[in-house]
Amino acid sequence: MYEPEMRASTVSDAKYEHVLFHCGFFDDSEFTKCVFSSVEFEGGFMNDVIFRKCEFNDTLFYDVYAFRTKFHGSRFSRVQFKGANLAEADFSNCVFVDSCLGADNIGTETDISGACFEGADLTDVTFSNVICDASTIFPRSFDPRARRGLKLI
Repeated sequence: MYEPEMRASTVSDAKYEHVLFHCGFFDDSEFTKCVFSSVEFEGGFMNDVIFRKCEFNDTLFYDVYAFRTKFHGSRFSRVQFKGANLAEADFSNCVFVDSCLGADNIGTETDISGACFEGADLTDVTFSNVICDASTIFPRSFDPRARRGLKLI
């Protein structure tokens, strides 16, 4: 278990494998072309973080606060967001493969209110207990009303 204090850090081309970031503080940091494999972000803060062209493989975001975080052009493979606050997060041009957005094990919903998924590939995403609002931006071909597990508030 690792409790990082990485506020306002700049990291490029790093690889993180088999790491549990427990209650970490990543606010205002920038990660470029980093790879996160078998990583768990649990109960931490990553508000206003920028992830540019990062890869997330077998990664868990559990009860993290990622308000206004930008994941520009990142790839998510077998990633789970559970009880995460992703309000106003930016997932522009991201690719999701076999990934899930849902509630944590005590029922806290994942919040994507005001998030931007413009240009993202959401065809392989499962939604379960996820809330969004009228300001959430989805890809043109994506109809949130047709997807189970998404609740418009």
